[in-house]
Amino acid sequence: MTLMLALGLINHVFIIPALLQIAKRDAWFSVLLSAVPFALVVCLIRYTSSRIGTQPLPEWIRHRLGRIPAFGFQWAMTAFFFATAWFSLYDTVMWMKVTFPDPIFPDFLRRQASPVCCRDGAGAFDHLNLL
Repeated sequence: MTLMLALGLINHVFIIPALLQIAKRDAWFSVLLSAVPFALVVCLIRYTSSRIGTQPLPEWIRHRLGRIPAFGFQWAMTAFFFATAWFSLYDTVMWMKVTFPDPIFPDFLRRQASPVCCRDGAGAFDHLNLL
């Protein structure tokens, strides 16, 4: 979810204005192009969730494919969540540098506040038990 937020902010600020400036009235076509991969991902998620049922995904992979693929899946998910945390921290620090210039908000306070914000935000997803 955090990665989607970071990507959404980047798209909103950087990509969409450039796309609208170049494409002008044909920018709606990019929405149609993005609908196809989105529909494929939704179908894949629906198919997978119907096959799994209520069993946790890593456990289902372990029963179906073995311990090594389950470990690989868990490692990949861990790497994904660490990358998500890194992007979120980077975007937060960049936002703080732009919003709070040095004379108003000292650098050491920025360094202290950013990890706390990310840690508190990550704690909201503890109940999901993804890994």
